[in-house]
Amino acid sequence: MAFEFTNPQYLWFFLSIPFLSIIHFVNLRYSKRKAIEFANFEALAKIKRRMEKEQPLLSIFQYKNLVPLTMRIISLTCLVLAVSGLVYTYRGEAPNFDFVLAIDISSSMLSDDLQPNRLEAAKEAAKSFQKLVSPASIGLVTFSGTSFIDLSMTSSEAEIENAIQRIAIRNIGGTDLGGAIITSVNLLSQATNAKAVILLTDGQSNIGVGSNEAISYASERGVVVHTIGVGTLEGGFFKDLNVTTKLDEKTLKEIAEQTQGLYFHGQDIPGLNEAFSQIADFTQKTITVPLAPILLLIAILLWVFDWILISTRFRIIP
Repeated sequence: MAFEFTNPQYLWFFLSIPFLSIIHFVNLRYSKRKAIEFANFEALAKIKRRMEKEQPLLSIFQYKNLVPLTMRIISLTCLVLAVSGLVYTYRGEAPNFDFVLAIDISSSMLSDDLQPNRLEAAKEAAKSFQKLVSPASIGLVTFSGTSFIDLSMTSSEAEIENAIQRIAIRNIGGTDLGGAIITSVNLLSQATNAKAVILLTDGQSNIGVGSNEAISYASERGVVVHTIGVGTLEGGFFKDLNVTTKLDEKTLKEIAEQTQGLYFHGQDIPGLNEAFSQIADFTQKTITVPLAPILLLIAILLWVFDWILISTRFRIIP
């Protein structure tokens, strides 16, 4: 749970509160000078002494006109907080999720540290997952040096399974994790339930959109990104190529943590299945409540009440 500001630069307007207080007391002193010319000092002194004896705290507030000043300070504070975009975020229950599976199809997914290779192991685990969350809507994105939408959002088990089965390596150089996240978030734009991306990769991003930019893009749209690192920490070999690839856990953990998601290390088939099972049971999301409308309403009500007071009880007679 936390309070955050979307436009923190406007917090500088809090510096206007001391000026508001100074103006209040200067104006109060000037008004008293005008009134003293016609004052009945003896009567005023008696009233003042009686008020101080019977209601000491109230007399201080009335004598200094502190009630209107307090209301104006509170209303100004509410206004500054509103324009600064104060929001309240907390972890709440979200039992219904729509998902996008973002699966790495770069050549490194042919590494044989999972049998028969990383990609085939990931596909089998993904097919099991869609049965766990049915009838949730699922979309499918595959990526390497660029991203592809293989399946738009659907709840059809047959369509999802067939789309997963058709996934194959594409000979496009590099791995763009950031681009995959942004494409997946866009695919979820019309989802009515809570939104989650499951990014399944060996984590070796080396091209395209940076992870920080992708994290910000997902967070601003309330999308949770779960990450699954496929492969052993020692890495594996490409078939027919003398190249070793290793898992980049640091990047995947960073993406998951900063989008309120979960990170898993799927170093074998049971590990992959367990990761998808925990994601299926994941029922929380970050809920953001904008407080600006409430703060503006409070400020307006205080302004109206202040106007009523200065027109009645605190009215200055010329």
